[in-house]
Amino acid sequence: MTLPNDVARCIGVGDDEEGWREGCDICLRRTSRGTGESVPYITPPPIIVFECEFLIEAQQ
Repeated sequence: MTLPNDVARCIGVGDDEEGWREGCDICLRRTSRGTGESVPYITPPPIIVFECEFLIEAQQ
């Protein structure tokens, strides 16, 4: 599943080698690549208490 270009993307926190912050590994904001010239980006929240407020999970 991919997101439309008007939904902001996020770079996530972490990486493939050391691991991602909980939720970043499955979040569509990080895994769905934008195809347009002006896809907006957001900054990941510095602290997550329960779940990232920006998390978008793929529907299975």
